[in-house]
Amino acid sequence: MTKYFFLFSTAQGITYEKFLEHRGYAGPGYIPKHPKEGDAIVDGTILSIEAPSDNGPAPSSTLLAECKKLAAANGTSKVLISFDAITCPFARLYSLAEL
Repeated sequence: MTKYFFLFSTAQGITYEKFLEHRGYAGPGYIPKHPKEGDAIVDGTILSIEAPSDNGPAPSSTLLAECKKLAAANGTSKVLISFDAITCPFARLYSLAEL
């Protein structure tokens, strides 16, 4: 804690404990909850952001189905999915640069 305490000093109104409360995944000892290599992943329903021409409900699909279509359209079997936050500086500078 002392090594990084200067970043979270009480003079700025932020404590290291408050930081860990809101960003626990960034602290020592955090155990990730993501699927391990080889584990099955959830294939949930997704909705298209493109409005249908008849103003009906947005077409739905699954994440896996869309990944397979994207891979086939590009002649590969691999697709990278990056779950980024629009407020993340790394995402804004690199991941979302081409959007």
